[in-house]
Amino acid sequence: TTVRVKPYMCTMPLRLDVGWNLVQIDLSQLVKQAYGTAYAETSRIQIHPNCRIRRIYFADRLYTEEE
Repeated sequence: TTVRVKPYMCTMPLRLDVGWNLVQIDLSQLVKQAYGTAYAETSRIQIHPNCRIRRIYFADRLYTEEE
């Protein structure tokens, strides 16, 4: 498990189980740990073609299933 932090990019491995997975990434916390600064914006997301994506969205906080 290698995390690579570069000036404008942070990469890390992500292991998923067979079937559908729910992945929530706290970008604010990730940026704070990787760069020691506050999250500002996402300019690009790269998804490799060996997976199926139902949806990707950004939110200001984590929402419960009921919300």
